[in-house]
Amino acid sequence: MNTLMIVALTILGEARGEGSGGMYRVACVIQQRETNRGLSAKKVCLQRRQFSCWNKAAPSRALLNTDQGKYALKLAALIVAGKDLNRGIISNADHYCTLRTRPKWAKGQKAVAVYGNHKFYKLKK
Repeated sequence: MNTLMIVALTILGEARGEGSGGMYRVACVIQQRETNRGLSAKKVCLQRRQFSCWNKAAPSRALLNTDQGKYALKLAALIVAGKDLNRGIISNADHYCTLRTRPKWAKGQKAVAVYGNHKFYKLKK
């Protein structure tokens, strides 16, 4: 699977229920991790246990045929082309989780942004 599809499916798998605003913010996290970790977007998305949508099986490619899928592909194309997203809207956060969860990595951390059902954290200073 090529980079564009992996990034788009990650955005969809993580935030398609959050609308374009939530999907944009997940795309920002992917891009921030690229910067922080010096990895390609594909490697960021496929890192073990980083994005829950990849924990079991890959998200369905059929999702790309939806309106959300078309938007996710546009965001993925911007990331793959190296175009900067406005990561300031999430204070350059590099992690997120749902409002209902409190993962180990979030212990002692303060969310820098909240949008929809997600809270965003900046772990790398």
